[in-house]
Amino acid sequence: MDKLSIPHPHRPLFLAVNRVVLDYMYGPRYDPSHDYEHIQRVVKYVHELYLAEKAAGRLPQNLDLTTMYLAAMMHDVGETKYLEKNRTQFEVVTEKMLACGASPRLANDVATIAVNVSYTREATASDKTFIHSVIARHPELAFVQDADRLDALGPSGQGGALSAS
Repeated sequence: MDKLSIPHPHRPLFLAVNRVVLDYMYGPRYDPSHDYEHIQRVVKYVHELYLAEKAAGRLPQNLDLTTMYLAAMMHDVGETKYLEKNRTQFEVVTEKMLACGASPRLANDVATIAVNVSYTREATASDKTFIHSVIARHPELAFVQDADRLDALGPSGQGGALSAS
């Protein structure tokens, strides 16, 4: 947690969320492409993207690191293709965040980001500006989306993507 600069008052929440995510991602619904190791890689890439944007002086003013890292951890919890019937990803993420001790506002922010990470959701949206409006309110979403997509590329795709930047 020191590497991510998690403030000491938030560490119990991060530990609780980590345990929930670990248990959830190793549940029977998930396949190897969506396991706890994927979550760890996404958190790592979010951190690397954050450091790169910080070094370049391009951080959004309203970026909240606690929200960003928690959203990276929770982004696949309750994902639609693995979801229980009659539940939404937003409900599942919010419920789990509140159970871990998050404030209602933080739980809402993390859930809002989590439900909007999916490339499929973005690509099939009828309103192509919707994701941009969410990112304007929650810039953490852009970091989590990019990190999730970097992980989806795999090592060789990442090498090409990173060398082109």
